[in-house]
Amino acid sequence: MANFFSTQLTALNAAPPTKVKVNQLHGRVRYALGLWPATASAPQIADFLYMVRVPVGARILGHLSQLAWFTGTALETLTVGDTASTARHLAATAATTAGNAIPQAVTGATGAIGFETTDGTLASGVPSATNNCDIGCLVAGAAVAVTQLIALHMAYVQD
Repeated sequence: MANFFSTQLTALNAAPPTKVKVNQLHGRVRYALGLWPATASAPQIADFLYMVRVPVGARILGHLSQLAWFTGTALETLTVGDTASTARHLAATAATTAGNAIPQAVTGATGAIGFETTDGTLASGVPSATNNCDIGCLVAGAAVAVTQLIALHMAYVQD
């Protein structure tokens, strides 16, 4: 019987061992929660809801994260992304009825999952065009319902 090792264990078994990224082994998971309250003014088509800010160097764990929402308006869609790429973590998803979605995108040709933030620049408190640390939702299709609660639970590691 043959033994086979994952990429991560192969790195640890090497002489000398190669460091494995924290989103793959022994990272401490942290959560950032962003809530858009049902009592807030209703964002319109093409508005961006900034939901959470994660530190530079954070590795997003989309498979442990979740975008959840109450019933919205007809044709309403939401993405999850940042200023540099508004659908980086989740493509346009219908938010017409209450539901949730996992904001995870495969980001490498090898099937690697995750994204490392590199730019948290702000201009007068507003994220710059290259900022990928301020994560939120782009509204499309129709305006957000005045009574709609939107919650983004974003998991990440940074060690």
